[in-house]
Amino acid sequence: MPDTRPTETLGTKITYGLGAIAYGVKDSGFAYFLLLFYSQVLGVPATLAGLAIFISLLFDALSDPFVGYLSDNLHSRWGRRHPLMYASALPVAVCFYLLFNPPQQLQGAELFPYMLGMAIMLRLAITFYEVPSSALVAELTQDYHQRTNFLSFRVAVGWWGGLTLSVVTLTVLLSAADGSPGSGYFDVAGYGKMGLLGAVLIFASIMVCALGTHRHIPLLQPPPQRQAFSLARARSELVETLARRSFFALFGATIMFGTASGVTASMFHYMNNFFWELSTNQAGLLSASAFISALFAFVLTPWVSRRMGKRRAVLVFGTIAFTCLPLPIFLRILGLFPENGTELLFHTLLLWNIFEVTLIITTQVLGGSMLADLVEEAELDTGRRSEGVFFAASTFTRKLVTGLGVMLASGILALIELPTQAQAAAVDPAIVTRLGLLFAPSLLVLNLAGVAALAFYRIDQQTHEDNVSRIAAANKP
Repeated sequence: MPDTRPTETLGTKITYGLGAIAYGVKDSGFAYFLLLFYSQVLGVPATLAGLAIFISLLFDALSDPFVGYLSDNLHSRWGRRHPLMYASALPVAVCFYLLFNPPQQLQGAELFPYMLGMAIMLRLAITFYEVPSSALVAELTQDYHQRTNFLSFRVAVGWWGGLTLSVVTLTVLLSAADGSPGSGYFDVAGYGKMGLLGAVLIFASIMVCALGTHRHIPLLQPPPQRQAFSLARARSELVETLARRSFFALFGATIMFGTASGVTASMFHYMNNFFWELSTNQAGLLSASAFISALFAFVLTPWVSRRMGKRRAVLVFGTIAFTCLPLPIFLRILGLFPENGTELLFHTLLLWNIFEVTLIITTQVLGGSMLADLVEEAELDTGRRSEGVFFAASTFTRKLVTGLGVMLASGILALIELPTQAQAAAVDPAIVTRLGLLFAPSLLVLNLAGVAALAFYRIDQQTHEDNVSRIAAANKP
């Protein structure tokens, strides 16, 4: 087994972490702006826009197991992961730009085929980067706590990347000249500039990660011996690798969290604009507060992992985070929250957001580190290193159910009959109340169900270290 100690350096953590900017930017554009841009701004019916996002997620999710298997078994002089990472950089960047710069001659429902096609191509392209790059963490270190440290860097930087795009878009590119609430959201040219900015950040991030970790290729795990491809054998190996109790615990949690995430992201600007009546500048500052949260989580996560263990920490912090997440909405509906348009409301939301996002990021990092610890357990049972398969299975599930969340969000919008291209002040208050009454309980139920699923995860530090020791002993000449 290769010696992985030289890879556990600050430089490696930074370059590996910077690679998360690409997915963070793509995710920010997709999750927070795509439905809003095509539906509210360009006039595509919300159900059609939501359907396009769901279908693209379905294509994307189905590609994940294939890419994961390919990434585990690829033979090349640049190892298993890096050729796929390099090859994805330009296609991802170009597709992101084109998605937010659609042909001007298309209007309303005519944009549906274009939106669908570009969304599918972008998601397929990012899969060839995200799956192999995510799998690298289980190869860069086998240490129980170092994996949490690596992922703390990666998740924090990924949040910062996505936040940078979101904050710049809201405070600069979509900033209304008159400062009126919501008017900046309808600046088509601003979204086009966001597409260009995102494309540049994505390309730079992928290349920095690939080049920054390239020198470690000789230390990474080699692929298994070459065999003629067999679909039956590949399917059998996938089932054998994933059929374990702790994986199904993470699988169940991912289904719940992913669906809730899809709903949250798709409704983010709707809630800011219609429910809280924030300006784009205020929404940008609210998003920017997560920079602080990511920094807090970066410091907090390794500490709680060492003090409490990953499983216990994720159960405690997840329960607190997701119980409190929809509380401001419930309080507003009951008349117990500051009034819209007041400084007190904005500052309260700002502090609440910092607290909530800190705990959510901490939960995300711990979950990713728990997933990496499945690799050695599976290797003992199967004799194969399957980092790509595990991370592909996770992203497959997350993407698929995030699409369900987007569909749920678009269904909520259709159910409450929120008019398209509407200014917040002109919307019936009863519609806004129904928005909160459907949105908040959805978050509470889905997220707490995800936390409950994690209770069935069984690998702790001692189990993991025993697995690593047994593998090392088995590989001794």
